[in-house]
Amino acid sequence: MKNHLLSNWINIIGTVAGFYSIILFMALQQLFTGERGFTFETVVFETIGGSFVYTYGMLVQRLTYFMVYIVSHFFIDYILLQLLKGKENLTKRMNIEVIIFGGLFVGYAIKEDAFNLLILPFVFVISQWFRKKKLA
Repeated sequence: MKNHLLSNWINIIGTVAGFYSIILFMALQQLFTGERGFTFETVVFETIGGSFVYTYGMLVQRLTYFMVYIVSHFFIDYILLQLLKGKENLTKRMNIEVIIFGGLFVGYAIKEDAFNLLILPFVFVISQWFRKKKLA
């Protein structure tokens, strides 16, 4: 059970990586469509570094949401682990988590009018797949 609960960090890191990817893509789009006059290396370095700093700032700015996400992830996973025991129910537990957190991501994206965050449910599914491979 301890390994199962600790594997939740795969999803949390995956979500942060997905959020960073969204910001990185938006920054690259803005830099390549603008008339900045930088070399490719400068654009990539500025974009990667700037996106990392911006992602960190967004997580700190929205720390309450992020902490609620982490705590609820562990709590829901613990409840599902108690209700659906055994490795044969691993897929059911993970599918229920995808439905719950995918719905939360979609709801948050609609509430904040930030439709670029709709990529996060897909990132969550991918991180669940990595997590399932680790647990199986």
